[in-house]
Amino acid sequence: MRIVKQIAFVLIPSTLISIAMLFVYEGQAASVGEQSEPSSDPLRDKVAEEVEQVANQQALPSLLPPVQLSAASSLSEIMDAMEAAHLRYDTLHVVVALDDGSNSGVEEVWLSQSQGRFRDVLTSPEGQEGPRQLISVSDGEFRTIYHGEINGYLVIPAHRVRDYPQPTESERQPGFAYSTWIDGELPRIGLLLAPKEFVNIDMKNEEAVVTVLGEEKLLGRNTLKMSVVLPAGGRNVWVDAATGIILKSERLTAEGLVAYTDTMTQLDLNVAVPDALFYVDHSAYDPNWIETVIPEDVRNP
Repeated sequence: MRIVKQIAFVLIPSTLISIAMLFVYEGQAASVGEQSEPSSDPLRDKVAEEVEQVANQQALPSLLPPVQLSAASSLSEIMDAMEAAHLRYDTLHVVVALDDGSNSGVEEVWLSQSQGRFRDVLTSPEGQEGPRQLISVSDGEFRTIYHGEINGYLVIPAHRVRDYPQPTESERQPGFAYSTWIDGELPRIGLLLAPKEFVNIDMKNEEAVVTVLGEEKLLGRNTLKMSVVLPAGGRNVWVDAATGIILKSERLTAEGLVAYTDTMTQLDLNVAVPDALFYVDHSAYDPNWIETVIPEDVRNP
């Protein structure tokens, strides 16, 4: 399956079902009727209020300083650095080469953490079916998402505006997902940019065999090459020694074969990102969008 479709299928169902459950829980599923203006939609007003609160809380993030990992670092030091990797940058621009063996692609992301905004452009090679590019944009209040059933884009609420509540050190448990909104909205690249969930689910798994294989250079940066082996498969990862970000990842099958590879070809941290990259046309938002894309039995179980 081509990369655009593969990632779209991963992203869209999880995103839309999460939003549907949010609607059910809060009793805010849009009613059938004529499309109203975004300014009169209560969900939009609620999201806008939350965005303002988050912006006030995170306007000037306090970034963690760089680390200095090496092959001599303990596994505990390495995993701590990886869990906090997303706290060492606010804005970034990254280009990642995606290789699924017979298929390839390029994903380019611009991101602003403190404002909950991103622009994600996924490009597939020429000659493949479907759209060659999928572009998803979030301004922190609304986001666009491609939906195959309508062969076009929807504007929906950006529901993962801020980081999920984090447990205290004594409450943390290996094998539990401590997600950020980054790996929620950008599931494949999010593992590279914010590997906190990968650390807790895979590396701290009781059955995991984690090995530091040595030091290598990628993008002119020092990295630690590591293997994380589990009964059902695993990963080889190249961890940036200064940030804990994963610069390269090889997904392994249970037989130890490489299923797919994600490799950063460009990484710019804490750079100026133009506001225009995050533009979303709010007037295109239809409060009844959920009835178009979410089955009735999911919306009203």
